[in-house]
Amino acid sequence: MKKRGKALVKWNPKKKDYIDEILKESKHPGDFVITMLVSIGKYVKNAERKINVKDIAGMESNKHHACNQCGKCCTDSQRLIPLYPTDLLNYVASKKGFILVSTAVTKVRSTGSCYVMFDRKGDFLKKVKYHTDKYNETMINLNPGLALIEEKEKDECVFFNNADNTCSIEDMKPVGCKSYPYILKYDEKGKILVSMDKEGVPCDNSCYVPGEPSNLGVLKEILSCLVSNQRGLNLFYKAKMHSSNDFIFKCYMMLIDALYYCYSNFVDVGVIEEEKKNAKRNTNTV
Repeated sequence: MKKRGKALVKWNPKKKDYIDEILKESKHPGDFVITMLVSIGKYVKNAERKINVKDIAGMESNKHHACNQCGKCCTDSQRLIPLYPTDLLNYVASKKGFILVSTAVTKVRSTGSCYVMFDRKGDFLKKVKYHTDKYNETMINLNPGLALIEEKEKDECVFFNNADNTCSIEDMKPVGCKSYPYILKYDEKGKILVSMDKEGVPCDNSCYVPGEPSNLGVLKEILSCLVSNQRGLNLFYKAKMHSSNDFIFKCYMMLIDALYYCYSNFVDVGVIEEEKKNAKRNTNTV
């Protein structure tokens, strides 16, 4: 009779040492990736919220944003675009997890919240010697501008193609990039609001045109996804109020380390799981 393989260690916020337990029991970073992403994904699922036009501050001005590829939002060092759980899950599910090797964990000083962020081109330049030749070659094929990065380009997003002001992962853009210049803010009661960014790194005036956007349905979907992800992360943080921000920072650092381990050599997490299951089946049938 075949024995069932041991299930992954559950993400248990009540146990202070559960991260170490996950790594000890899983024996492979791929397990940690799946465990953490799926668990945070559940928080996002439980926090889903649909956005209406009335929820979007700035729409009442009778102007909407129509990107003309000015490139400002991709090249300014002051603009931070976090990768939300939905983005991370999409990259893993679509077998494009190698994109996540060029990421880092950032802590927002004002709130203490932690986010995964894309590297700047300057960061890519520093890490080039640590990446495999295959990874560097793939990234340069994806964005040829990475072959020769000039000083003035070091603050640009690693996936920004300055030859034609386009995104080299257009079909896999993070939800925060798709939604810009609509960003999240909080009111005095702590409620999440969607507002047009006019204080950060606003686009050229030519990007704002009169009337209601023709893709309003798509915009509402994107903004609903953005709000749901932030609400899910807020629930994730709230569930771990017993822990310090340093502890949550450690969670994200370990996630990024695990992603780097899995994807720097283009090893798919799903493949790892399937290989392990097959190995267990073979062992149990002997």
